[in-house]
Amino acid sequence: MPITNPSAQINFPSASSAVQISNSLSTTQSVLCAANSNRRGLTIFNTSSSTIFIDYSNTVTTSDYAFSLIAGAFYEMPMPIYTGALHAILSSGTASIEVREFS
Repeated sequence: MPITNPSAQINFPSASSAVQISNSLSTTQSVLCAANSNRRGLTIFNTSSSTIFIDYSNTVTTSDYAFSLIAGAFYEMPMPIYTGALHAILSSGTASIEVREFS
């Protein structure tokens, strides 16, 4: 009896639109982007001179976070796409950063 290994079938969700997410970050946690069940992708580019700390919880701090982006860093959300809200806080100052959401 032959052994077979069928090829894997991977289906990536397609996106038909992209929107810029407005944000205003500071040293107090805030919502970076709201939950969106239609989200198919998300990118974040830290155009500020501060480090950004990002988490899936609204309790994000500079010492308790999921990941951080130093000044000039770029992040592309991996598959499977998380559709809940993202929260962020800056290490210092205030800033608006570049966030794009695909749906």
